[in-house]
Amino acid sequence: MAALLLLAGCADDPEPKFAEPTEAASASPSESATQAAAETPEEFIRRWAELSTDMQNTGDTEAYLAITKGCRPCQDTADNISGIYAAGGSVEWGGMTVERIKTLSGGAFDVWTTSKPTRYRRSASASEKRLPGGRVKYQLVLADSGDGYVLVDLAQRPL
Repeated sequence: MAALLLLAGCADDPEPKFAEPTEAASASPSESATQAAAETPEEFIRRWAELSTDMQNTGDTEAYLAITKGCRPCQDTADNISGIYAAGGSVEWGGMTVERIKTLSGGAFDVWTTSKPTRYRRSASASEKRLPGGRVKYQLVLADSGDGYVLVDLAQRPL
């Protein structure tokens, strides 16, 4: 299930609350390029979290894929989300909050998050499934593309 919704975890929240699409997803390509070039790694990581939420809630993978070039787990997640929406399914996810970021070596970062609950249908005829949300830790590896950062690897880690 982690491949379906990259950012799902476990939580005690009984009722999901869903986020609206963020400004990062609605920025024009030139605004996005300017924004990306001036970002710190921490700002990029927070934007990645926003774009992941938007991608999962809308099925539009373009902005997410633009910042995750070369990241196989990211591509797999985007493919899974595309497949859900192509089959008439949907995802309703309140997103995640980046709680803490620790810089490691070689462009790697440990990122502690809290994920909101998720509701999803794999297709138009599928029954609704739920994921409770909760705390999730990731390790992200960033590379500088010359125009800003890109996410090149991602793995979920034990808390």
